[in-house]
Amino acid sequence: MVTRDPLEVMITVDVEAWPRCADWRADALAGDLARDIYGATPDGDFGIKYQVDFLRKHGLKGVFFVEALMACEIGIGPLAKIVEDIQEAGSEVQLHIHTEWFEKMTSPLLGDKRAYNIRELSLTEQIEVIEKALENLRAAGATSVNAYRAGNFGADFQTLSALADCGIEFDSSYNYSYLATECGLGMGEMMLQPAPLEGLWEYPVANFRDYPGHYRPAQLCAVSDREMRAALDEAHKVGWQNFVIVSHSFELLRDRKLPQDFAHPDWALIQRFDALCEFLASHKSRFETVGFLDLHEPPRTGDYQPLHPPMAMATARTAARVASQALRRLPRERENTVRKALARVGLGKF
Repeated sequence: MVTRDPLEVMITVDVEAWPRCADWRADALAGDLARDIYGATPDGDFGIKYQVDFLRKHGLKGVFFVEALMACEIGIGPLAKIVEDIQEAGSEVQLHIHTEWFEKMTSPLLGDKRAYNIRELSLTEQIEVIEKALENLRAAGATSVNAYRAGNFGADFQTLSALADCGIEFDSSYNYSYLATECGLGMGEMMLQPAPLEGLWEYPVANFRDYPGHYRPAQLCAVSDREMRAALDEAHKVGWQNFVIVSHSFELLRDRKLPQDFAHPDWALIQRFDALCEFLASHKSRFETVGFLDLHEPPRTGDYQPLHPPMAMATARTAARVASQALRRLPRERENTVRKALARVGLGKF
């Protein structure tokens, strides 16, 4: 056992919206921002305001990677409101970019160039896009931006060089579970802890073994609260320095891709988020939530590189999560009926 106290935990939230409402240009994306970023539902709002307020209530800090290219099309005003809501609650605003916005821009940054992932651009083009997004985010009031995450985790090593050229010190685009698809940061072995790459520090998204030979990212919608707690406990036990958790501004909703009136709270994920915050708040001697602005010294990778990722592979934990995911695929009314029935026999919490 190589326990070191406390384990730095980063609760990171990707803040982004996509135009689905027919009149999104006329109202500066208002309906889509209400749904995707503020989490508006008939039962209340469960987006960034809910998240930052719940974090602050428990004395925790979050890192909100805010998508900034949308301001090229809808103006700085909506972005400034998002930045204000996050920073006033004591959480951190960092940079997020989805290059899919190119196809929606009336005056595209790179002419007719289109890119699903930023890694599809040249180094010079990536620098231009990052500089523009940084300009937008700073104009919106973001203070001391020093970290980045690529949309879809779709960065490559040129992206890291471009970020360093733009003065960004930290990146969190490495996600082992995405190396076979969008993420272009493969290095031959699994990155477990922060490491220097291409002139900055890479902070990988935590991944853990949920059953032999299979890994899952520490993402709110991907793991149960019991699996997340077990992975955190194991990471602490084996001496990890940092554990990056991923979520989204819209992650606590379901039926989000339908018209706004049909978005509803995802009570299972709300419970997971609440349970995570309560767990970290009640174990502050072992876990400390931090942001990138709190990192005053480089990580000591030689001291903190364990030989294996955390394991949370108890059969009961994995089975419970799979069952919960199956329930969430049911129509909302049917899911609620089944969960209530399970709760009556003591099986309602996954």
